[in-house]
Amino acid sequence: PSPPPVPPPPPPPAENVDPPYDTSLINLECAKWRDIKHVKSQTSQVDMMLKCMQQDCQQSMEGGNPNQMMDVGCRFMDPHGFCYVYGALQLWCADEGAGNSWCNDGGSDWALPPLGSAATGQERWTPRQQTHVYRNSAENQPIKDETIPPYNCACMKQCTCTYKKPSRSGEIKSKCFCVNPDGGEIIGDVAGEGAAYTEIINAGNIIKSSSKTEACDCICNGQFD
Repeated sequence: PSPPPVPPPPPPPAENVDPPYDTSLINLECAKWRDIKHVKSQTSQVDMMLKCMQQDCQQSMEGGNPNQMMDVGCRFMDPHGFCYVYGALQLWCADEGAGNSWCNDGGSDWALPPLGSAATGQERWTPRQQTHVYRNSAENQPIKDETIPPYNCACMKQCTCTYKKPSRSGEIKSKCFCVNPDGGEIIGDVAGEGAAYTEIINAGNIIKSSSKTEACDCICNGQFD
């Protein structure tokens, strides 16, 4: 009798498989920072980063809505640490793509089910820290500017803020509009960049606004939006 047919080779390990979705699709301001930071000034780079963090923060609070199955939040990130916007890619990374080198996992507590295990309002996404300023090379490639210290970011959930310089007497003029009249949850560099939010809260400059449920305000390198 003929020998039995040779069984097919096993599928490649998950880390060696190309994801079936476009891994270049991240939030708009994050894509700007990724692609053009090295031809922008330090101030512009920080501005792009804080807007990027606001968009990723907002995405991280999504999920748990059966009518919006592709808005699942943010658990998996690209090599720069930015959220993939495709809900289908996020879910692929959590299942078939577990361990894939493209699926940088923040942890199950970063997102609501089915993407993660967090409870509503307890998503543990955190803004990027120790970000370098970049300069342009002769080959038009980004190079870290080692002469400038890296910077951190902080965000306050369910809030948006307007910033003004303190008065000459030191009175805090900035205000935040938040779902909670006591302010939102401060995440990231709480003691450093987040101190600006604490000052606003302690000054009593929080205005209750129920429309800020999906909002997120961020500060990077002492720079405000």
